[in-house]
Amino acid sequence: MTSYHIKHITRYRYASPVIDCANQLMLYPIQDAQQVLKKHELHISHKPDLEEFVDYFGNRIGVFSVIMPITELVIQSDVEIEVMPAILPETNHSIRDQWEKLT
Repeated sequence: MTSYHIKHITRYRYASPVIDCANQLMLYPIQDAQQVLKKHELHISHKPDLEEFVDYFGNRIGVFSVIMPITELVIQSDVEIEVMPAILPETNHSIRDQWEKLT
């Protein structure tokens, strides 16, 4: 099992103040049999209210708006995950035999 700490920063700088800034976040890590989420923190400048939902495909999405005048917006995602080793298919069999095992 391999552990990773991932820091993602998105920074917007505006030439003049922006008054209404609507955003959609797609920074949520997947948790499945291959990847275990240990920690996830989102930090958004100006501390807006964040609403989350799950889309049609099962992805977590966050939405927020900043309605005060701003010249910069920073979004930071800090993630700690553990990734399981990938189970690779056997290659010592013919392609036909490999396909038969999959179907």
